[in-house]
This record gives sequence, C-alpha cells and structure tokens, in this order.
Amino acid sequence: MVDFDLLYDPQSEIKIDRSELEAFHPKVWDSQGSGKIIPEEAASKLEELWLERTGGVEIPYADEFPEDSSVKEGATKRVLVNAYERNPEARERCIRKWGLSCAVCNFHFELFYGQLGKGYVHVHHLKPLSEIKEEYEISPEEDLRPVCPNCHSMLHRNKQVLSIEELRMLVRSYGGRVSR
Repeated sequence: MVDFDLLYDPQSEIKIDRSELEAFHPKVWDSQGSGKIIPEEAASKLEELWLERTGGVEIPYADEFPEDSSVKEGATKRVLVNAYERNPEARERCIRKWGLSCAVCNFHFELFYGQLGKGYVHVHHLKPLSEIKEEYEISPEEDLRPVCPNCHSMLHRNKQVLSIEELRMLVRSYGGRVSR
C-alpha cells in the first residue's frame, strides 16, 4: 500500500504537497487500484506547476542523468540507539581460546595486512545482546567467537541472526564465485 503525500524532487528540493495534487484531481492520487491514469487536464496542470517551480526544468528519467552529475551526502542527523556495553576481558578470553581467525571464513587480518591488521578481529555473541536486552553473565570461551567484519555483518544482516554454521555453509556454497 502506497500513500502519496507529496511530489518531491530531492535534487532541487521542490515539493508539491497532497492538497495541491488534489486540487488538480481529487481521486487519482489514492494508491488503491492499479493502472491509474492521470487525466490529461490534471497532468497538464501538474506539469505547469512543476515547470513553474523548477524554472522550466523537467524531471529527468534515470537513464537521462548525466554521468558526471553529483549527489549530496554528509548531512547531519541525530540518531538514538541502544548501545550494549562490551567487556574487554570477555573479548580477550574469546581470542585466547579461539584465536584471531574468523570462525566463519578463516580470514586473519595480520596475515593479510601485516602489522596494520595485528590483533584486529570482531567478536560475535552467539546469543545477540539485543535479544537479551539486559546485563547478563557470559562464558567468553563458550558464548563468543571471533569473526571478520564482513562475516559479522552477514551474521546480523537479517532480522533473524544466522548461526556461525549457517553462514559457513553459505560461504562454502557461494564464496569466491562472484567474478569482477
């Protein structure tokens, strides 16, 4: 279900809100139904308003954007998240038991990057802290595993966190098959 509140061009930051659209035609902007056609009269009025607000600039189709057109990034926004404290001793004990190689793909940062990668690896909670939602006692040797950042991201990619073994099976099935 889609409900259009406004027509917006992010490059020029020009907006046409719902009340303006309804002035052209009261029903065509409802999302229910398929194959809707904007009546010619409403389309002409909308195009006039758009050209007036853009100074005569028409909306380009995706394949009409010039290759060298720039995009904006870097705007600041405030985000509120829960951060779960990690115990550095738990990390050290996990690494002491399991080493610095990824438990999924066996990647080792120091062997690949030399001194720059020495001691670097993520530590994954087999039971995600976000599911527990409170402070609890762990056994680092049993509850944690070292993983590279790529595998760590893939373990958490879906709402349901994958197990180490599930991701290992995916790596065995697909790993290295993508050509450049």
